[in-house]
Amino acid sequence: MKKIIFTFLGLGFLMAKAQTTLPTSWSFANPAPTGAASPSPTGPESNGPTGWSTKLDINASGNTPFTYSSGQDGNAACKLDATGEYVKIWFTDKPGALSYYIKGTAISPNPPFSGTFTVQQSADGTTWSDLHVFTQANLTATSFTNFIDTPAANTRYVRFYYSQKVSGSNISLDNITLASAPATPAPKMNIKQGSSDIVNFSTFVIGKSAATTFTVENKGTADTLFVNGVTTGGDALADYTITGAPLAVPANSSATFIVNFSTNLTGTRKASITINSNDPDKPQFLVYLYGIGGDFASEPTAQASSLNFTNVKAYSFNVNYSASAASEKYLVLKKLGSAITAAPIDGQTYQRGDIIGDAQVAMVGTDTTFKPSYVLANSTYHYAVFPFNGPTGFENYTANSLANSVNTTGANSGNYYTGIDPTKSTFLTDLSAKINTHDTIYYSNFSSSLVNNWLAKDTTAGRKVVYCVYTHLPYVYTEPFVWASSASNGNLTREHTYAQSWMPSNIGNANWPNGSNNKELPEYNDQHHLFPADQLNANAVRSNSSFGEVVTVQSTSPSGFGKLGTNANGIKVWEPKDEHKGDVARALFYMATCYNGVDSKNWGMGIGAFSQDTAVLMKWHRQDPPSEHEIARHEYVYSIQKNRNPFIDHPEWANSINFVNMTWIPTSSVGLKEQNALSQVQVYPNPVQESQITLNGAPFGTHALLFDYSGKLIFKGDVDANNSIQTGKLNAGVYLLELNFNGAKSYHKVLSN
Repeated sequence: MKKIIFTFLGLGFLMAKAQTTLPTSWSFANPAPTGAASPSPTGPESNGPTGWSTKLDINASGNTPFTYSSGQDGNAACKLDATGEYVKIWFTDKPGALSYYIKGTAISPNPPFSGTFTVQQSADGTTWSDLHVFTQANLTATSFTNFIDTPAANTRYVRFYYSQKVSGSNISLDNITLASAPATPAPKMNIKQGSSDIVNFSTFVIGKSAATTFTVENKGTADTLFVNGVTTGGDALADYTITGAPLAVPANSSATFIVNFSTNLTGTRKASITINSNDPDKPQFLVYLYGIGGDFASEPTAQASSLNFTNVKAYSFNVNYSASAASEKYLVLKKLGSAITAAPIDGQTYQRGDIIGDAQVAMVGTDTTFKPSYVLANSTYHYAVFPFNGPTGFENYTANSLANSVNTTGANSGNYYTGIDPTKSTFLTDLSAKINTHDTIYYSNFSSSLVNNWLAKDTTAGRKVVYCVYTHLPYVYTEPFVWASSASNGNLTREHTYAQSWMPSNIGNANWPNGSNNKELPEYNDQHHLFPADQLNANAVRSNSSFGEVVTVQSTSPSGFGKLGTNANGIKVWEPKDEHKGDVARALFYMATCYNGVDSKNWGMGIGAFSQDTAVLMKWHRQDPPSEHEIARHEYVYSIQKNRNPFIDHPEWANSINFVNMTWIPTSSVGLKEQNALSQVQVYPNPVQESQITLNGAPFGTHALLFDYSGKLIFKGDVDANNSIQTGKLNAGVYLLELNFNGAKSYHKVLSN
C-alpha cells in the first residue's frame, strides 16, 4: 500500500476542532451532544456541539455562554452582549439554507434596538463577507423573527457576529439550523460507520476491533462515484489492511469496505485511511484511525511541567502548566486544604466534577490553562496534573503527577475607605456617598456574571450545582444555567434580600423597577444583595416577610433549613439557614446605607414599608462573621460593580449606625482604636489544626470565648504570647469565636475537621 506522510495531531485536538456534517443545528437549551468540544474558559472559543464554537463573555472569561432564560421555543436562547462576540459553525460540505431566529433586545419597555449585528460567511475561516446585516431598521425588540439566508457554495464557515454593541441593547439568538445543499447530478461521497456519518479529517476510534466495516455512499442523483483506491498510512501502517474496497458506486447507492486491525501488539496504534474519488468537492477523504493493542493506550513517557498559578485573587486564579509532547490530554485534580493522594485509574473515563479518592476532577482535556470555579478566600488549593493518552475506555494515565498549591488572598479594601471615620457625625452620609457610586450590572446579567463566573460549583458527570442560600437545596444542571420560568418548577430565581416591595423608591412608582429613563434602578439590580433562592421552597414562601427567628413553625423546606413562621412576638418571619444569617444582615445593612438619602428617601428598616427587627440582624451579624465564601463573593462583586460592602470589610462599623431610622451612633475614638485592632485579627489556618487556634495579629491582652453552634461555651481564656488559644481537641464542626480587647469585640467563624 502507498504510505501517505502526514503529521498526526492529538486525538483531543482533532475532536475539539472537528468540522460538523450537514445538516446541523443548535437551540442552546440542551447540553452539547456527546463528542462536543469541552469548554475552554480562558481561551477565545468555547462550548457547542461538534463543529460549533462560541466567543461569549469576553471580559469575564467565564465557563459558559451567556444565555437568556426564554428563547423562541420557550427554552434558553443565546445572549450576545459585547462587540466581537459570536457563534460560529465549521462544516465539511456544501451548505444549504441557513435558518435562525433573532431578537434585538433592549431595556424595558422595549425601546428600539441599537447597534449592528451581522451574519457572515467564509471559505477559509479568515476572510469574511456579509450574508445579512441587522440594525435598528430591520431588527425588532419585541419578538423573535425567523430569517433564512443562503450561503455561497464554497462557504465552510458561518458566524453570527456582534459588529457594534450599543449600551442598553443586546442580541438574542435561537434555533439555528444549517441544511445540506440540495442533491445534484454530480457524485457526492459520504462515509459512514454504522449509522453515523464520518467527518473528513476526523478521528475514528477502532479500539480493539479486529474488523470494522465502513460504508461509502454516493448521494449524487445521476453520476457514478468512482473510487480510486482506499489506502492506509501513518506510524502504525503495518497494523492495518483494507479488504473489499469498492471501485464504483452508482448514484443514490452505497458500498462497503473493511478495515482490518492487528491486535497482537500493545498500546496506541495510530494510522489513517485515504479515499480518493471523483467527488468534485471532496476528491480526497481522510480519516485518522486510533487502534488499541491490549487494554489501554500507551502511557505518556513525559510529565507536564511548570505548574503555576497566575492572577491570584480572593475569588479566582488561573491554573497553568506546560504541555507534555508525549501526551494527548490532561486530567487535573484539585483539593482544598491538603495535598492530593488520589490518582486516576487506567481505563476509567472521568468528567469535570467527578470525585477520585480525596480529590475532585478540575479539568479533563487538552487545555494547559484554565480558570477554576467557586474559589474561596484565604484558602489553600492543591492541584495535581496527570497526562494521559487514549480515547474513552482506553485511557492510560501517568503513574505520577505534577503537583503544586496556591493560597488565595483575603479581603483587600486598599485605600477604598480613605476619609471614612466612624467617630465623625458625618460618618453615615460619608459612607453612603462612598458606596453608592458604582457600576450597574443588569438584573438579567446576574447569572452570566456572578453564577457562571464564580458561584457555580463543579459536581459529578460534568455538571454544575448552585445552592439555594436560604435552604441549601441543590440545583444541579448541565450548562447553560437557566433561571426558573415559573413558581411551579422548583428551580432557582434571583432573590432580593432587601425585598423589592420594601424599597422606598418602589412606593408610588408606576414604572418600577424602571425609572423615567427606562433603565433599571441600581437598588433593584445591586449584586451585593441578590442571591439564588429556590423559587418553590424559599423565594415564594418567604415572599416579602422580614427576617427573624421562628418560634412557631408554619412551613419548612425539604432540606430542613429555611423556615417560615412566627417569632416570639407573634410576627411572621422567615429564618434562613445558619450559614447565611450573617450574610443576610450585612446585605441589609449595606442596602440601607448605600441608598439612604437617595431622592431624599430614608431607608430605615423600622419606618418604611416593612418592619425589620434590627436587633436580630445585629445578633446574626456577630454570630455569623464573614466566611471565606462571603469574602470571596464580596471581592468578586467589587471587581464587577466597583463598590464594596463596608460591613464585610469593617463589621464593627455596624455598631455606629441605627438601622431603624438610619442615624449615626457616636463612637468614642478610644473604643475605635481597640475595635480597629481587633479588625486586623485573622484565624489561620482555618480549619484549625490539632487543639490550637492561632490568631494572627491579636493585640496583647485579648480575651477569647469559644462557643459551639448550639451556644455551649467550649473555651474561656486569654490569647497567649504565641497568639494562640489552647482549646483542647475539638470535634469536627463549626464554632463561634468571640474576642474581647478592652471592651471592643470581634467575632470569627472557626472550622474544625
